[in-house]
Amino acid sequence: MGIVARVGAFLLDHSCNIVESAQFGDPNSDLFFMRVSFRSASGEFGAIRDAFGELAVPFNMRWEIHDLVIKQRLLIMVSRFDHCLNDLLFQQRSGTLPIDVPAIVWQGSDDPVVPPAAAYALARALPNCRLDVIQGAGHYWVLAQFGLILDAVAAVLRADAAASGELPA
Repeated sequence: MGIVARVGAFLLDHSCNIVESAQFGDPNSDLFFMRVSFRSASGEFGAIRDAFGELAVPFNMRWEIHDLVIKQRLLIMVSRFDHCLNDLLFQQRSGTLPIDVPAIVWQGSDDPVVPPAAAYALARALPNCRLDVIQGAGHYWVLAQFGLILDAVAAVLRADAAASGELPA
């Protein structure tokens, strides 16, 4: 029996109902990816998680089970406002993608490619957003100051982990 059938049978045996399933086999890496969204009649995700570990061993799976009621934190890094970011934010706002996206928009004050007004508009449109304007910086300041961005992202991640009790502040 294959992975998809075994996972489906496992969920049925644990009184779960599959509401969405997607699979992908990558021929370049020879890896198989599977995402299954299911509802549990019992709501006992801990027990399901423990039991699934046994199923995963013969397939050498790397796997995770997440309760979709709990919003996942997501890091999105983009160099400009485009259709991919729009799509993710649309899904978040419509409730089809349960994520929490704290945002930081960095903008060079002297950027000739992306005017600062666009950054201000983007920051106003994003919930939970902070705007950092780098005075005197042009469009490519990121290349010289990438450490600044990494430090800011690390600070957000540390604060998030501390708030959730995963790490000390």
